[in-house]
Amino acid sequence: MKKITYLLLLLTNVLFAQINFEKGYYIDNSGQKIEGLIKDEDWMNNPTKFLFKKNDNDVENTKSIRDIKEFVIDNFSKYERVEVMIDTSSVDWRRLSYNKNPEWSKKVIFLKLIVDGDAKLYEFTDGTNKKFFYSFKNSAIEQLVYKEYTQPNSTTVIENNTFRQQLWNNVKCSQTEYKTLSKMKYKTSELIKYFLMINNCDGNKSIVETSSQVQNSKGSFWLKVKAGANFSNLTLASNYNVLKNVEFGNKIGPKIGVEFEINLGFNKNKWSVFYEPTYQKYKSEMIKKLYGSDYRYNANITTIDHLLGVKYYMFLNKDSKLFVDAGLFFRQLSGDLQYGSVSGSYMNEYSLENYISFTGGLGFSYKKADFEVRYSKSSIIPTNLGGDSAKFGVISAVFGYKIFDFKKK
Repeated sequence: MKKITYLLLLLTNVLFAQINFEKGYYIDNSGQKIEGLIKDEDWMNNPTKFLFKKNDNDVENTKSIRDIKEFVIDNFSKYERVEVMIDTSSVDWRRLSYNKNPEWSKKVIFLKLIVDGDAKLYEFTDGTNKKFFYSFKNSAIEQLVYKEYTQPNSTTVIENNTFRQQLWNNVKCSQTEYKTLSKMKYKTSELIKYFLMINNCDGNKSIVETSSQVQNSKGSFWLKVKAGANFSNLTLASNYNVLKNVEFGNKIGPKIGVEFEINLGFNKNKWSVFYEPTYQKYKSEMIKKLYGSDYRYNANITTIDHLLGVKYYMFLNKDSKLFVDAGLFFRQLSGDLQYGSVSGSYMNEYSLENYISFTGGLGFSYKKADFEVRYSKSSIIPTNLGGDSAKFGVISAVFGYKIFDFKKK
């Protein structure tokens, strides 16, 4: 338990150390531009404040939406303070409105600029609620309206796609065709594609797309093959029978499997979730002398682990990165765990039970390959001999190689 606690503390410290201050600036209410360092948290939800310091040696201080018109993290993101009408209708399917029209409320918010130019596209995210706003040739910023609603005594979800008509009326050029708009989804990728097209026709102003949105709109999925070795220790314990108190010692066994990983596409692509099924083997035999007699102990255990976890990357350069991961695994056990006479004339056998436990690891990745050290410690509970238990500790050294990589567009 102490080792697990220490590992968790280590992972936590590494994670927090990775949130860095980056070059940027803000514009205050008087219109003054202040350059310095902004804490880059790549917010999932649009922020209402941020941490700022003038240089590395300065004390950080909080800047609030009340005092800031605009702030920029260089080459990554830009937020503008606006007062807008925003639809506050519930997006929870269990509490959808019966009214197709937006429920407007005036709010002061930071909008994230994701496409710049004559046609500007903004994004506002609050939990699972994502809204898009637009401006064309310096017009007032307005929300693109999309709303899901239902009808009394019905489970059918109906869509209000007013945003399509808004774009047709207010944001178009000679290349715009309504049949294209009529099929458009209220999604980041499709709206970006449309605004890029508008900013590149009829002599409109050239665009700048924020690098954060390029990163966030991608994400990726990949498949790895994995192979390595387990350094395992098995200890039997009993409250009633000293014959069943035994340490098998450290053994090396094979570990093979695959890993399915999905990058979540936020916080600069640092976060992923993964599923990893692996096959492992533990085998040991020993003789123990007790009360003048010798006893044989055999362990020949096969496990299949189903690990579901979260991974966090720390980029060193374009090709290299460190990572930490943690998760829960379901371990399926089969094989033999026995003790008895040296001759083998009689053997007592444990019936092993599947279980769920925690694991955590630290690794290094270079291009398609990676190497990781992972630790887990758990209890195996025999089902047929009450009062007995077995402690099974595992440290794994694993190599992985990416054989399939799919990047979202």
